[in-house]
Amino acid sequence: MRGLGGTGALLFVAGAGAAAGAGAARTADDTSARRRDRGATDERDLPEPPPRRGAGRHVLGVLVGLLLTPVALLLTSIGTARLADVAGTTDMGTDTLGLTLLVAGLVLLALLVLLGAWSAAVPITGGLVWGLGLGLAYLVVPGVMEDTAEQWLGRDQPAAVEQLAQSAMSGQLVLIGTLLLAAGLAAAAARRSGRRRAEQVAAAEAARAQAVAGERDRIRIEADQRARHT
Repeated sequence: MRGLGGTGALLFVAGAGAAAGAGAARTADDTSARRRDRGATDERDLPEPPPRRGAGRHVLGVLVGLLLTPVALLLTSIGTARLADVAGTTDMGTDTLGLTLLVAGLVLLALLVLLGAWSAAVPITGGLVWGLGLGLAYLVVPGVMEDTAEQWLGRDQPAAVEQLAQSAMSGQLVLIGTLLLAAGLAAAAARRSGRRRAEQVAAAEAARAQAVAGERDRIRIEADQRARHT
């Protein structure tokens, strides 16, 4: 009888161990299944990253800068010239057309700067080509530029061309071109800095979410194990 009792105890312990092992295996399987289900759900719920903007945007920005900048410079130059002609005279403050042209030119310049948020190529191209390029050319070799303009347009040049040349020789184009170039470079630097910041924030949030999910899994597993032991 004593041998039978010992054998029964051994069988009971073995059965209990097998049941505990099977329960632990089921717990692990259930946990793995929950992880797979949650991972699949998370992958379905995660939004797709926005597509990267292609080179076409910058090509269009170059064209916009080449087309809008000379118009803005011309309006500003004519407006300031007209206002300068009546400055200090009895007609000062009466040149409505000059003031209107100046305001229109400033609005276009502001638009060029704001378009730098869409593509930095807009103010950079306008500032380099029409501001610094044309302005420095007239400051360094004014005779060559005047001869070139006469060869292309003849001696009877349009008033707009003459006014733009005068603004270039006065240094106004270099000033405006420098400001446009600086605005474009600042916009490009801000965009790169914002992109790096967003990537760092996204990586930190993903790591934090993964750590929180791992901690929840650990707590759930411990709770399941305690429940099965009791």
